[in-house]
Amino acid sequence: MKSKKARKVSFKLFLHKTASREESGFYPVYLRITYNRQNTKVPDVLLDNHYLMWKEEDLENFQNNNMTPQIREQSKYLNRSLEFYEKIIRHEDPEGDEEYTVIGIGDRARFYRKNVINDLSFYLEYLEKLEFEQLFSAKQIPEVYPEWTFPDKLIELKDKVSEGFKRLHELHALLSLYEMDYYNGYKTDYILGGTYYHWIIDGGMDRFKQFLNAYFGSKERLDERYLSETLSREDKTIVERQLATVLEHLPPQEKYTPLYLSIITNHCEKVADRDLQ
Repeated sequence: MKSKKARKVSFKLFLHKTASREESGFYPVYLRITYNRQNTKVPDVLLDNHYLMWKEEDLENFQNNNMTPQIREQSKYLNRSLEFYEKIIRHEDPEGDEEYTVIGIGDRARFYRKNVINDLSFYLEYLEKLEFEQLFSAKQIPEVYPEWTFPDKLIELKDKVSEGFKRLHELHALLSLYEMDYYNGYKTDYILGGTYYHWIIDGGMDRFKQFLNAYFGSKERLDERYLSETLSREDKTIVERQLATVLEHLPPQEKYTPLYLSIITNHCEKVADRDLQ
């Protein structure tokens, strides 16, 4: 049976001109997306709430593939952004559904640009409060909501908190190493690395599996200099200090690999279902 031909996604860039910007000659670059006989426009072609400001000659040079020094770096990100929008459409409409609409893709793109580990950090903070409430009720800590966090008292508390809470901290440490580019060669994308787009659409899960194989294997592709020098120096940031503490005293374990993968997969799926409705 002949496969259905994928619908074409068309992009057109234009300058959004208003009287208030006429004096400078710079205007926000907008993107018009046409798909399935519908079109919509989005203003944040690079990052949320950050307009790309070009003059008319800049847009003309880009359209003519004349990468002048003024637009060369921005053009790289702009081309990446066009790929970003097309991959979202292909992901959302893999079968060419007649009911699919490109309208609202700008709002959906904001979800895909959200950072996964930031959301997980907030989730951990919430669960930490629940753990502390239980420990306080059992008279194992002096305050129900102390100023210190779990990593600060990890040695003292790791045998008192729940196993699920410990697994989440282990996963958070692994994701921190992965996202922060201490897995050599991973982060070639300065805008979308570590986002829901990366994890759901752009192959992040497969890369993370490779990372785990390396981490629990030879570690040849881990940045050993970072692990041995950066995390052991005296002037670590709070985040680095907590990461070093978890890696030393609550190290991720290979036997929990299926659980780590299941947690991150379920998290991405549930958040996507909620935020894209």
